[in-house]
Amino acid sequence: MIVVDASVAVKWFVPETGHEAALAVLGSGETLIAPDLIVAETMHAMRKKLRTGDVTEEQFLRTGADLPSYFDEVVPSASVTEEAARLSIRLDHGFYDRVYLALALTSSATLVTADETFQAKVLSAGLATAVRSLSEGGSQPERETFVVPRTTVETIGRLAQLVSDTFKSLQDVRTSGSRLQIFSTKIYEPAFESPAYLRLKELVLRFTDEERAQVIALGWFGRDYERGPFLPLLENARLMFASDPEKDIGYIISVMGTVRAGYIKLLNSSES
Repeated sequence: MIVVDASVAVKWFVPETGHEAALAVLGSGETLIAPDLIVAETMHAMRKKLRTGDVTEEQFLRTGADLPSYFDEVVPSASVTEEAARLSIRLDHGFYDRVYLALALTSSATLVTADETFQAKVLSAGLATAVRSLSEGGSQPERETFVVPRTTVETIGRLAQLVSDTFKSLQDVRTSGSRLQIFSTKIYEPAFESPAYLRLKELVLRFTDEERAQVIALGWFGRDYERGPFLPLLENARLMFASDPEKDIGYIISVMGTVRAGYIKLLNSSES
């Protein structure tokens, strides 16, 4: 999946430097998405070109009429505003560009841009897997297809934290001097009926085999002591948990607490 920004979209309509590369993105067969912001930004850039005589009125009007149809999906910018705001602070850059980057990150997509200054800032922030320069070509490199969106990862993170808090609140181990009290594991039974646990279980069991394997692998990848690459972990998860995930649901949920850490680690690596 590819997110394009206005710097690329303009080149679909104007035979300037990068025109052929932009058309290659359009004809790549990849799913193309963009925030709805792209329509206004592209038309603003085309208006400047109209005033300088670089495009005709016909080209300008055709751009406005045709642009939305070039995408498989135009996503409301409001859906990624929170993530874009965090990125704007982190990268100390303009907000509009961050909307495109936020959409790429939350959609497990690659942002293709002709703005090399923007790309350099993204790379310097350790987000190399999230962006490609138009000059590098539009197609994504050969790699595993990642199907779990960031929104799902964040949901898992919140639910896992609630489950962890519930278990901790039920724990009846107390130290008194050097003595450790004996307790029954039955004290944890209410946690397995908590809304957060049941919602997390429902989410895990509703996943496709591939989604579930990716989430489990992320949980492993996010553990502090994990030093190996992501792809072997993913292959192990595919082999181990495809047949009867409900049998292992307790263990699967136990690794959900590090899924978000694994996702961030993967974004900042070059192995995804």
